[in-house]
Amino acid sequence: MRFFWKLFLSITVSVLLSVCIGGIVLLQANFRSLIVQEETRAASEDRTLYQMLKRRLDIEAEILYEDVDQDAEQELQIIKAAETLKKQLKMDGLQFQVMDHSGKGLYSSEEDLSAAPGVGIPGEGEYIHYISRTGQEYDIVGNRLLQVGGEDYYLQTRHNITPLYRHKARQYDFFRRITLMIMAVCYVVTFLLSWLVTRSIYRLSQAAGEVAEGNYEIEIPVKGTDEISSLARDFNRMAEKTKESVWKIQESKQRQQRFTDNFSHELKTPLTAMIGYADMIRSKKLSEEERVLYADHIVREGRRLEVMSMKLMDLIVLRKQDFRLREYSAKDFLNGIKETVSPLLEKDGISFQMKAEDALLRIEPDLMKTFVVNLIDNARKAVSGHGFIKVSGKLYGDVYQIEVRDNGCGMEQSELEKITEAFYMVDKSRARAEGGAGLGLAICKEILEIHGGKLIIHSAPGAGTVITVLMGGERLEI
Repeated sequence: MRFFWKLFLSITVSVLLSVCIGGIVLLQANFRSLIVQEETRAASEDRTLYQMLKRRLDIEAEILYEDVDQDAEQELQIIKAAETLKKQLKMDGLQFQVMDHSGKGLYSSEEDLSAAPGVGIPGEGEYIHYISRTGQEYDIVGNRLLQVGGEDYYLQTRHNITPLYRHKARQYDFFRRITLMIMAVCYVVTFLLSWLVTRSIYRLSQAAGEVAEGNYEIEIPVKGTDEISSLARDFNRMAEKTKESVWKIQESKQRQQRFTDNFSHELKTPLTAMIGYADMIRSKKLSEEERVLYADHIVREGRRLEVMSMKLMDLIVLRKQDFRLREYSAKDFLNGIKETVSPLLEKDGISFQMKAEDALLRIEPDLMKTFVVNLIDNARKAVSGHGFIKVSGKLYGDVYQIEVRDNGCGMEQSELEKITEAFYMVDKSRARAEGGAGLGLAICKEILEIHGGKLIIHSAPGAGTVITVLMGGERLEI
């Protein structure tokens, strides 16, 4: 069953049961209250009638003693007193009759008043009653003990309450009509509410299907602040995060593919050359000069393979080994690098400047030296003619910034996102000529991650490159 129908039926049935049960309980409570009032009234009228009849019997007894024989039966007194009382009685809806101890009727206020079944024998001063139904008529029937001349008689009263039951029937009929009207309104309102609620859920379901099919651009319009709106906002965030994750996975897959392609190419090139030159040495008659030349090619390509394998080993070690960082002076660290690279840069005719503000760094000195020397070496390869390389170090709060700036050939913006990938080289022919394997910046990236730093590269063709390194630092206490 669809959620729409589950929601619609559950609300409709709940309202129907609530209205019916509540209405019936209310009507029954009201009816019972009216019955109790009528029973109280009937008991009061019965007591009044009993007292009037007793007084009337006393009067009739005196008259009888004066005017008739002393042996007159007591029934005559009762009948005469009851007839007199009936003439004086002004109690609407009250009927009565007098019976002897065997249940035989002596007097009835109505000709068609039949003797009601007994409700038990009341004691002296006790009033017993019940509700009697005859056809469509309802009465409260009460019995009370009446003692005359030492004999027991019973006064039975009937208080008609048929209007109460008719009123109850009219109320139930009215309640049924009202219930039908309420259910009609409830049906329409519940149908609309269920549609409004499930419409949003249906949209979410459709959107989830779209995402499952690979459409991550879908966005659900959100209105309001209820739970469904909150769910829609969460779904939109989930779709956005899923799109980002898929994009990262695809990008990672592309990087892995590029790594495999570049590695295969970098491995195939020297091997092809080495096999070719070795085959020529083996299969052809060559002069001594040619053999030395071909052997030199084989040695150079072999050394390139050696450099590449060592670089790959460094990359693997960096990813798997835990390094211990220690405190080191930034000024001493950068001055040590200056001493290392200055001779090579002077040989190439490149102007080199270094300006370092002292601070306390937490580094692994050998790894960081490899890192900075790699950056300077890459800048050297990019600078042609009489260029310059400037290295500066400065503390900003708790961040130490190392900047390597050159005026070399620069790079396109599209190249900047790839240069930290393994085997990626902007200028492959130039890099190979200088013994490069395309692993320098990949190693630098791993070293910087060990130190919790950040690498920022700005470059443009013909305008040079600026590489900024951000890492933790503290000011030295003087």
